[in-house]
Amino acid sequence: MQSEQKKEFLLTGAYYAVLAAALYLFLRYLLWWLLPFLLAFAAARAMEPVILLLRRTVHFKRGFSAALLTLFLLFLPQQWQRKGTRTYC
Repeated sequence: MQSEQKKEFLLTGAYYAVLAAALYLFLRYLLWWLLPFLLAFAAARAMEPVILLLRRTVHFKRGFSAALLTLFLLFLPQQWQRKGTRTYC
């Protein structure tokens, strides 16, 4: 009985050690290569409810509503930046 518990403990420890090593390697080497894709995926998931709302209420096609929302979100920070600057003519 005692040896069964030790065996299970060692296997569980080895499992978590391999998992920790894989996580370390992922964060150390692969994250910087995959980060643009992960951010794009997160942005697409965040925009999905608004795209569905545009499809249901205004009856836009999915591609058009996605492009419209993307352009709106791309140009929104530029409008905020212009609002704070003064131009002297």
